[in-house]
Amino acid sequence: MDAVIKKLLPNANALDINGLRQLVFSLEGADRKDEALELITNHPLAKDNGDLFGIIGGRYKRSYLLNHKIEDAQQAIDYYMKGLTVALKDNNLSQIYYQAINLAFLSIVAKNNETEMLKYANQALEAANACRNNLWKYATIAEANLYLDNMDVAKEYYTKAAEMSGIREKISMHTNAYKAYTCLMDTDNPNDDFIKFLHTSFLS
Repeated sequence: MDAVIKKLLPNANALDINGLRQLVFSLEGADRKDEALELITNHPLAKDNGDLFGIIGGRYKRSYLLNHKIEDAQQAIDYYMKGLTVALKDNNLSQIYYQAINLAFLSIVAKNNETEMLKYANQALEAANACRNNLWKYATIAEANLYLDNMDVAKEYYTKAAEMSGIREKISMHTNAYKAYTCLMDTDNPNDDFIKFLHTSFLS
């Protein structure tokens, strides 16, 4: 982690998206989250790179989930919308489902707008189904079906995603699924069947 920072930070503005992603994750791992956010927000790629818009949106989303500041939620939505616009222009299906599923999440968690949630969930699901199989495709299909109230399908694909995931991915998937489900169902009862399923699949 420190080695990555030492190697990449001096030439941060010259990095491509892969190098920038490594640097951002390393800064966050070193508890330098504010520095990481400032870096990616002001990076030259931040002008028109959809992937980077999604990374920035994710930082604001996590900040919102920690502090519940509506400004952070709106910043996350704005960046995911920018990312989705670029992805649609480029017909980049994996980016479409990535940006859209996060907009579905924020639509229900931050805005309590089920209509927007359903719109983005369907958009994410359509794009994901057209892509090759991988971890995040499975996670997206699962989350989209959670929003669309197809709970058996959601469980099926969350199980597939969990089998392919490391700890970091499992925590991320559980955070989204748990927060969205408890908002939709207005319950955090630990004996709820789906909440128990999520805990067993991702936290056990």
